[in-house]
Amino acid sequence: MNPLWFIPAVSSLFGAVSNYNASKDIKALAVEQELMAEENAALEQRELDENLRRQRLQDVQTLGSATARAAASGQRVEGSLKNYLSFIDNEQGRQLDWLKEAGASRIRLNLQAARNQARATRLQAKAKKTSAFTDIFGAVSILGKGGFFSSSSIGGGSGIGGSIGVGTK
Repeated sequence: MNPLWFIPAVSSLFGAVSNYNASKDIKALAVEQELMAEENAALEQRELDENLRRQRLQDVQTLGSATARAAASGQRVEGSLKNYLSFIDNEQGRQLDWLKEAGASRIRLNLQAARNQARATRLQAKAKKTSAFTDIFGAVSILGKGGFFSSSSIGGGSGIGGSIGVGTK
């Protein structure tokens, strides 16, 4: 028998430890990704709210300015002028609604994309953990073929192989 038969088993065990540790690191990364996604969504929502607030102020100024110019011209605010000012007010409201909807959709889509990325990262962690267990089973198989679990290699029936009957005939 080759005296170095156990090297592949040791290599598999080191691979198992490495993959298991990597799975924990990758899972921690997924948690961090989700936290960052939530923080980013909250920041985007605050930015959207502030942009809407500023747009409302600008719209109020625009409508106020148009009303003041109409009043300064000596015309009464009625008829077509009143309709025009009402149109401006309604249009500004529709634009604000659209900005709010578009911003909320963007935030939702970005958050969902980040959550999907975190989910993919979690799947990578699971794959690494599965690989770790596969490496362990591979090491056990190699050790079993090399006689590590046989009763003669452990000392005449005592120890692992002798007490549980692994590798005995």
